[in-house]
Amino acid sequence: MRPKNDRQREVVALSATLPPITEKQKQWAFNHCFAKKAFLCKGKAWCSSCGGIIDADTVSPLGVAMCGETIICPHCGRKLEVEVRRKQKHSEKWYYTILTTCHGYQVCRNFSVTRFIRRGEQPYCDIEEVVQNWITEGGHEEVVARPINAIAGYYDNWVTGKPMDLR
Repeated sequence: MRPKNDRQREVVALSATLPPITEKQKQWAFNHCFAKKAFLCKGKAWCSSCGGIIDADTVSPLGVAMCGETIICPHCGRKLEVEVRRKQKHSEKWYYTILTTCHGYQVCRNFSVTRFIRRGEQPYCDIEEVVQNWITEGGHEEVVARPINAIAGYYDNWVTGKPMDLR
């Protein structure tokens, strides 16, 4: 949508000047947004955080882990909740918001954080900015966002190849 008034033109111009997300902010999102689980199948478990495979004798002192039990991954040191299922791959998608101010506006920057992982492999994590809410002191709001793929029917199917635009 084209900006129709001065506030919208200012928001579009300021949106382009926002700094990218820092590595520390990305790392915090990757460490805190996702569930920490160990998927157990046939005496072996694998960590959903690092993909490391854990033998049954380290899963539980008796060699038999129960669903809901917590264990420590020997590869990454994270505390994991055991879930019994035959999963070989796992993906999760969450949203992460950073609040900041810019020239008198409060800006809520919303990021889509995704993690893909396979048993025995390192995870692939991705983070994309999808929506910015620009709020004035008077409570007026302007939204800058990526378009969504409405044909797919999902509410969060963002088109990451296109630039953010006023909505």
